[in-house]
Amino acid sequence: MKIFAAIPSFNRQDKLIQCIESIEKNKPFLEGHQLNLGLYFNTVEEVEFFNDLYILTDWVYPFLLREEHRAPDLWNKILENRGNDVLCYLSDDLELEPTCLINAINCMAEKFPDLDGVVGMSISNFPENKVVQASFGLIGTKFADRFPNRHVFCPEYDKFCIDEELELFAKSINKFHYCIDAKLYHHHPAHSDEEPDDTHRHVRQYLSKDLKQRLLRKQKELLWGKNFELIGAK
Repeated sequence: MKIFAAIPSFNRQDKLIQCIESIEKNKPFLEGHQLNLGLYFNTVEEVEFFNDLYILTDWVYPFLLREEHRAPDLWNKILENRGNDVLCYLSDDLELEPTCLINAINCMAEKFPDLDGVVGMSISNFPENKVVQASFGLIGTKFADRFPNRHVFCPEYDKFCIDEELELFAKSINKFHYCIDAKLYHHHPAHSDEEPDDTHRHVRQYLSKDLKQRLLRKQKELLWGKNFELIGAK
């Protein structure tokens, strides 16, 4: 299976290195699979730093985003590429257990052998009632094909709620599986010893707006995938 993992990052050098190191520990378990990792940055300095750091690897590729990304736009742009079997969407403050990826891949192969499905990864340090099961995971290429331009994520949000809509839609058509054995640790200040950093504070300025947008879409019975109607306000 050809897996493209992607991580957007801003001003989290140490956390991102820790995340990449945890992904590298997964590689010995991925025999027979191909893994490439894309890193997406908003500054030339970050691209140059990580390019120098991983220049000798053949699987880590830093990319420059010319402006701050909106989450659905970034993921949807990546999904337009049909060259991979699955997209593994992650964040820069994660640590994957060594068998996280292979367990998720095996779940995809078992539950959705035609790659028409989504596999969520298990956030080990979150209370069960606080987990959005599609926060991080794998999206099969055939599942992406059912969306216009393969844009799986609802474009009406800035940073939040896109995973919730994805999960609800995928579950509604029996195309979602939460893989409890694909475990990762999320260094989120609400459920770890981490203090909120500048990146966390910056991103949360979009939370209220996105939650209001989510409420409006619920009231109008809109669910991305089930229908593709947009409210129109970004």
